[in-house]
Amino acid sequence: MQNPLSTQNKKCESKKKTEQAYHRNGLTETANPNLTKIVYFFSPYNRAGCLFSKINQTTKGGIFINTFAYVRVSDASQNENRQLDAMTARGIPAEKIFSEKQSGKDAKRPALQALMNTVQKGDTVIVESISRFARNTKDLLVLVEKLTVKGVEFISLKENIDTATPSGKFMLTVFAAAAELERDYILQRAKEGIAAAKVRGVKFGRPTKKPPENFGEIVAQWENGKLPYEEVLRQTGLKHTTFYCRLREYRSALKNNPTEI
Repeated sequence: MQNPLSTQNKKCESKKKTEQAYHRNGLTETANPNLTKIVYFFSPYNRAGCLFSKINQTTKGGIFINTFAYVRVSDASQNENRQLDAMTARGIPAEKIFSEKQSGKDAKRPALQALMNTVQKGDTVIVESISRFARNTKDLLVLVEKLTVKGVEFISLKENIDTATPSGKFMLTVFAAAAELERDYILQRAKEGIAAAKVRGVKFGRPTKKPPENFGEIVAQWENGKLPYEEVLRQTGLKHTTFYCRLREYRSALKNNPTEI
């Protein structure tokens, strides 16, 4: 008769070995009787490397961890095979790769939107370079922030950015600071350009709508009750707000220089 304690010890030892295998460098696929799904993710030791771990996740607690890839070229004449090869070489299955031929200027790219809607907490998104993922630094920060809110990590191979690492978070901080600095420079240059243009007599905004030459006569008839307000607007060609602005200017000028009106 088999010793129950011996059987229990064997089960504990098997479980211990399984747990140890989970944390290895990604070269072992363990057999777990509670296996419900095999999913791919970057090994903690090789997040940006070439080897992936196959992790067996049970239904009891935890999160299913998936690695997704995003691949993009700007138009149909370009070939995305280089990016696809880079992702498949890192063990990402085809069904986890979101690929499209769209300009980076279009923020509502179908495959990108599908990716953002698919990823869940604990997942990872990998791209060949940030230029394939975002059109500029501002766009990159917005997209990464959306992933961060969902609990999703982001990796860019070319720039060696991994938001799960301190160095990756630092790189994003640098990008954010650079983007803010660039915005400040743009605003500063715009203000300096406007100031210089005003010195040269350039006027900004919509052209001022001037009243007709007989504006004073129209106003006098209106004030004497000889002309309805709707007719005043029709004859002057002014909108309600503009009419009262011109009226204030007219009365101010009349008060200051009555002989010139």
